[in-house]
Amino acid sequence: QQTLQSTSQHTLQSTTQQTLPATAQQTLQSAALQSTAQQALQSTAQQTLQSTAQHTLQSTAQQTMPATAQQTLQSAAQHTLQSTAQQTMLATPQHTLLATAQQTLQSAAQHTLQSTAQQTLLATPQQTLQSTSQHTLQSTAQQTMLATPQHTLLATAQRTLPATGQHTIQSTAQQTLPAHTLLATPQQTLPASTQQAAISVPFIDDQVSSSNNLHSCLSTVLSSSPSVCPSWKIACPDPLTICKLEVQQIEQGSRGHVIMSLTIDTELKLTLHYLHRQLNGVRCPIISTLPSVITSVAVLLQVMKTLDTTKCCVGNSDAPFVEFWQHRSSTLHGTSNPGSGHLENKFGVMSIHHNDCQYILPSTKHHDRCSKCCTLRNTLRSQVHRFKKTNHDASSPAHSSHVNYRYESLSSMSSRLSDVHKQCHAVTVRLNQLRDKIAANTEVAGISLDEESHDDIKTIASEEFKFMKDQPKDSFKYIFWQQQLEAASKKDARSMRWHPLMIRWCLYIRHKSSGAYESLRKSGCLYLPSQRTLRDYTHYVEAAAGFSTEVDKMLMNAANIDTCPVRETCVILLLDEMHIKEDLIFDKHTGAMIGFTDLGDFNMHLLHFEDNMLNDTPPKPQLAKSMMVFMVRGLFTRLQFPYAQFPCANLTGDQLYDPFWEAVRRIETCGFKVLGATLDGNSVNRRLIKLHKPSEDLVYKVDNPYAQEKRDLLFFSDPPHIMKTIRNCWESKSRHLWNNGKSITWSHLTSLYHRDTAPGMGIRMVPKIKLEHIKLTSFSKMRVDLAAQVLSQSVSSAIKLTGGEEATETARFVELCDKWFDAFNVHNYTQGIRKRKEFQEPYTSGDDQRLTWMEEFYQYLEDWEKSVEKRKGFSKIEQGTMLLSNETRLGLKMDCKSFIELVRYIFKIPGVTSFLSQSICQDPLERFFGLQRQRGGVHDNPNVQEFLKNTQALRVINCVARAPGRGNCRDGKQDITANKENIHEPLPKRARKSSKATNKV
Repeated sequence: QQTLQSTSQHTLQSTTQQTLPATAQQTLQSAALQSTAQQALQSTAQQTLQSTAQHTLQSTAQQTMPATAQQTLQSAAQHTLQSTAQQTMLATPQHTLLATAQQTLQSAAQHTLQSTAQQTLLATPQQTLQSTSQHTLQSTAQQTMLATPQHTLLATAQRTLPATGQHTIQSTAQQTLPAHTLLATPQQTLPASTQQAAISVPFIDDQVSSSNNLHSCLSTVLSSSPSVCPSWKIACPDPLTICKLEVQQIEQGSRGHVIMSLTIDTELKLTLHYLHRQLNGVRCPIISTLPSVITSVAVLLQVMKTLDTTKCCVGNSDAPFVEFWQHRSSTLHGTSNPGSGHLENKFGVMSIHHNDCQYILPSTKHHDRCSKCCTLRNTLRSQVHRFKKTNHDASSPAHSSHVNYRYESLSSMSSRLSDVHKQCHAVTVRLNQLRDKIAANTEVAGISLDEESHDDIKTIASEEFKFMKDQPKDSFKYIFWQQQLEAASKKDARSMRWHPLMIRWCLYIRHKSSGAYESLRKSGCLYLPSQRTLRDYTHYVEAAAGFSTEVDKMLMNAANIDTCPVRETCVILLLDEMHIKEDLIFDKHTGAMIGFTDLGDFNMHLLHFEDNMLNDTPPKPQLAKSMMVFMVRGLFTRLQFPYAQFPCANLTGDQLYDPFWEAVRRIETCGFKVLGATLDGNSVNRRLIKLHKPSEDLVYKVDNPYAQEKRDLLFFSDPPHIMKTIRNCWESKSRHLWNNGKSITWSHLTSLYHRDTAPGMGIRMVPKIKLEHIKLTSFSKMRVDLAAQVLSQSVSSAIKLTGGEEATETARFVELCDKWFDAFNVHNYTQGIRKRKEFQEPYTSGDDQRLTWMEEFYQYLEDWEKSVEKRKGFSKIEQGTMLLSNETRLGLKMDCKSFIELVRYIFKIPGVTSFLSQSICQDPLERFFGLQRQRGGVHDNPNVQEFLKNTQALRVINCVARAPGRGNCRDGKQDITANKENIHEPLPKRARKSSKATNKV
């Protein structure tokens, strides 16, 4: 009996240890040791299971009991187990079990269960039981730990204890242990079978249907496993809000703050907040990896663990930065921040964050602030330094004022005197330091000069300021050297503000050759703006074909339309076409293909419709072969503005009609008065003019429907082009000019040249006439200067003198052409007096005698036609060869009629006292084409994209750029500061990305 009783007691203890978790058993045995529950549980469980159970059961079962008494022992043990279990479980009060188990399990349930369960299952059963009881206890423990968590104790009790003790074990276990005690056991500490059972827990990875379901599951996990995300607490169930606490140490102890929170709405959408700031839209690599919808508890736990491995951006909490920021904000009256950041209050600590701050950083990041806040920190450092330097004088003591000494007390005068002594001492120390430094540098890198070189250097240094004083302040030399001196004195090149004229000059040099400009800038000889700065001026307007509102604004700014007098609003429209290279370019910025024809939407639709009617196949886009350019030129100002350009191919007058009048409408809307349009004599332009009055032979004016008052728009044929065609008709071998019974032949000029250049003739009568004037080529036929020198007064006088009677009509023809061109080519106020040619003097009234002469010249052309018509014996074709070409005669008549009406109209405008007739010529447009061709040295045929980009720069450098030396139009010397009024006018500049307003120079 004693043996059975002792054996039954040890058997009951070991069985109870395997059946109940170690925490509950230790609670039942010693409720008084609650403060040291974890250590007592671990030590008692290990000692009892490993030493007592193993040694007692082994020795008692094998030595004391004989083999014949095994059956008796089994029956007695079963009866003893039943009675002992009932007495033990029923004797302990339920409320004691419940309270003790809850307090103990909350503090150390996880670690105790892990270690005790592992040791009990893996060590004790295998070493203790060697007989039938060993097999029974081992199977019972495995089944107990691997069963479903909610029914663990019930199933174990049913398998281990008799039926009479099941109710007691079940009630005690349910009150003592939580339902999900084994849920949080790490997989790495359990056996393989236990790991598999723990992974298969249903509600962790299952899909959740609502936030309430998610809240109940998460509450169970966090309450049963405090070590899982210990810094996260559930703040609100609806909507489900989980907060992360940060503990701050204070004098009285510690205090927690909510630094981060997760909110899951009814649709299970996740929202992340940091210090009450929503971070879902913040550009952050960590936030972008978080799921937008929470589908299970496992997903939410993973989000919480991910955020636990991060740290928050600290911003810029330095006291000087915060004080400067608050000072600047108060100065601006709270209307805007002084930079691209904002001030935040983090638990009483003020910190400045960038507007694009990431807020959340990886814990492995070396710095405690994001890259944006680091950039803002550098900006704040420079701003604070500049602010302190600027306000140094303002922060000086009050006694540094300029109050007279007689009105100050002795103490104030003493203080001021002390300050003066300190300043003098500081200046003396600095002066001595500089002297020593100069002496040391001179000894190391100095060069010895002779007496003469020393005097020269001294003279140059002393004459520098005298040279600057002798130059006019508006001259380019003065502005250039002033800018160089100012740039040399700047410590930071970014603080330099360049003069508009300097910007234009640099753009012109870069237009000629960007490589040469960069070499010049990096040579160190001159201080020049960077190419990035220059691009801000050239790219103010997008490079595109057609009309643009931004270009209209540039035109109005260039002419000062708001303040200029009425006479300066009078302009003339120049039209001409330039051949370009057929090419197709892909624009990587816009994704468009550049190089096709573009005459405006309306014209392009008409062209496509015409192609559909003529061809069965769908129309194909055409590559542009030429560029039609519209330029606005002022009649009384130096305005020469490239207004619009259209890529085209095989342009017709009908297609040009709509863009022409659209340009007139837009220019009139800008506040200008378009008095006329100048075109060359090609067939496209003649067709455009003829479309206005098809029934008339000569069309030189048309009513302007967009003018505010009743005013005509006059058409001009470019006078320089007319001079070239006159000379070409005279030189042509297919024409035999004849008038008043006498021939007008090229041979008279040839004979004059050979006679004038013959050996021994001495002084020449026409020294400007050379072989290139006589032997014309395809290139020399396009040169206006050669035509003007041939059709001149000196050539006419020489032909009269040497040609005899038969050359009188030729001399008269040359003289009339010379006067006609002089009347249209008045470009300054002194040339007529200097050359003693009255036709080159400026127009001063609407009754000028040259207008009467033009009427006579018009009659001369009519009489010439009548003279040829009266000549008998020749066909119409042969009679046509005796006259100038139809295009030339039409251009001469058109110019005479239009010019007479223009001069009489402009002298009715208030303030008009003189007029230079060269303002109606196309020379600025020809010069513009020459600058397009000389881009980068020699670039005869730019493509569409290159032409448009060159136009951007040429709009800015228009007053600086010079015509090519070998071009069709040769202006000679040109003063780039001739327009004194606009020399200091700021240039429009492209705004940087951080600024919305357009910056000025």
